[in-house]
Amino acid sequence: MALTIASAGHGAAPSQVICELGRVVVADMPPSSDRGIYFIETNPAQDGLMKMCPHLAHKLPAGYAAADDDARSRAAEHVPTPGPQRPPAVIATIGVPLIAADGRSATVKVTTECSGMCGSGMLYRYVRTAKGWRRDGKPTPSWVS
Repeated sequence: MALTIASAGHGAAPSQVICELGRVVVADMPPSSDRGIYFIETNPAQDGLMKMCPHLAHKLPAGYAAADDDARSRAAEHVPTPGPQRPPAVIATIGVPLIAADGRSATVKVTTECSGMCGSGMLYRYVRTAKGWRRDGKPTPSWVS
């Protein structure tokens, strides 16, 4: 029996299809060469792609690490604190892809939280081709802080 997800305005999609697209989304994360700063939220207890597809936590792109408690604490520092400054952290959380009823396109929300006064929400659009899923254009900003 396949696990399915449904969302208002979108059809149900089997978890296999969601995870297949999720693998592409993870691989599409912007390149990072700053190790120790860029993370992807992989905690399966939190809502998002990694809850539905926990195996993707082992397929992070170069330059990214799985978010841990230290990274979450650093990313949550939004005002200067007394004493030595800790290294900044940027954590991306990938939402569960919302696949269109016809199965040919999908949108994925990626949010970031980072040290200082920064964060963002971006919408990525993907289309299914004969060769699999591919991103369609540049991401669209939903919000920026």
